[in-house]
Amino acid sequence: MKMAYKFLIAICSILICMGLLLCIVSPVSGVFFIILSVLLIILSKKKIKELGNDSQNSLSNVSPKESTSVTPEKPPVFSRPSIPSRIHHTYKVSGVTFKTGRKSRQVALRHIFFRDPPYDGDLNVYIQQYDYDGEIAIGVYVNDFQVGNIPKNKVNEILDMWDYDMTLIDYSIYGGGDGKSWGMKIELSFKNPKFVEESIEAPTSTEQFTK
Repeated sequence: MKMAYKFLIAICSILICMGLLLCIVSPVSGVFFIILSVLLIILSKKKIKELGNDSQNSLSNVSPKESTSVTPEKPPVFSRPSIPSRIHHTYKVSGVTFKTGRKSRQVALRHIFFRDPPYDGDLNVYIQQYDYDGEIAIGVYVNDFQVGNIPKNKVNEILDMWDYDMTLIDYSIYGGGDGKSWGMKIELSFKNPKFVEESIEAPTSTEQFTK
């Protein structure tokens, strides 16, 4: 823009000089050239100023390029489902109204409940497999006296878990009032098979509960 302005000034200066020379010959023509040169200078200066302002405005309106930072995505975190190391099942003892030999299981349960002799000391409660008419049965014993059985429909369930560190962890005796029969429940604990598959230790078997 400065070069164009200087070039225009040079032309206008030439026109002014020509106007001065023409004033000697023709004053009217000389004055016309001088006025024309001055007008061109004024108009060109104004135009150049406007163009300069426009260019500055256009530059001020250009916003700097926004920097976009890419945040790397974190890999999804999958929480491993909690697998209990052991599972517990409670079983109702069946056959408690039968006799073991000639001794009543009901009398034995009553004595166990009230801790009467011969059950007034430590009690060893456990389960044990035995053969019954060619099939496996599981008896429930207190101090080597059979007080009942695991229900037949639960035998296979327990046999499947037998080698998973099976432990008899608790028992309860109930009933006996208002002419009701005595009953018994036992709680067994096993290592969770899914947990055992990931464990280095080999399962052991514990079958007795001492109270």
